Amino acid sequence: MAEEEPNPSTLSSPSRGSPVAAEPIPEWGPALQTWQWAWWLHWIGFGALFTLFAVYSLVTLIEIISIKRRTKRGHLALVITVLLVIFGLTRGIFFFINPYESEQCNLLPVCPVMLTRILFGIALPCITASFSLVHLAFLQVMKLKLYPEKLQSGKFLSAIIAFHFTLMLFAEVMVSLFANWKTLSIICQSFYIVFNFILSVSFIYSGTRIVNYVQRNHTRVTRLGRQACALGT
Repeated sequence: MAEEEPNPSTLSSPSRGSPVAAEPIPEWGPALQTWQWAWWLHWIGFGALFTLFAVYSLVTLIEIISIKRRTKRGHLALVITVLLVIFGLTRGIFFFINPYESEQCNLLPVCPVMLTRILFGIALPCITASFSLVHLAFLQVMKLKLYPEKLQSGKFLSAIIAFHFTLMLFAEVMVSLFANWKTLSIICQSFYIVFNFILSVSFIYSGTRIVNYVQRNHTRVTRLGRQACALGT
């Protein structure tokens, strides 16, 4: 039986077997026949969830802007929320336009592989930057010093975040154009892993210090309260 010719308007660019496919992708024909309705449920469901997340973050962003105008505070909260809006929006668009570089291309007449990969890859720097800024705000509120002053500053963290975004964009563009530049993807992923490992250790260490501080002060306050009660009787 002759195979049905695919509709060019529903295919992504590049097509299956394209030389610019730097990473392994499934054989979409057999895969979609196996997954059937589960594939549609997956990409539509996650696309809707990420879109709802982006809308919720956008509403929060509007509220933060309103508060910031009155109090002149909330710079970190504003930046963090913007990053979350970008994260939810780009990941939602990724699922609705060309999920996982599949053979379907929705909403657009053509789905360039470079666009698909940038939409997918930008989520990692957004999430890492958001957690990094949350940790910085946490350290500022609690007045903790985990690193030298120059390293524990907004300027230094902003430089790291900007480097991560630049590295991601450069890697995705170059690997989309030249499939044999896979080393760039490895470097980008390695940076992501190392950065998040350091961030995780920092969260655990700072959180442990806060818990210990609260426990020590709770014991001290309890002891003082008992002494006061004893003197009162």
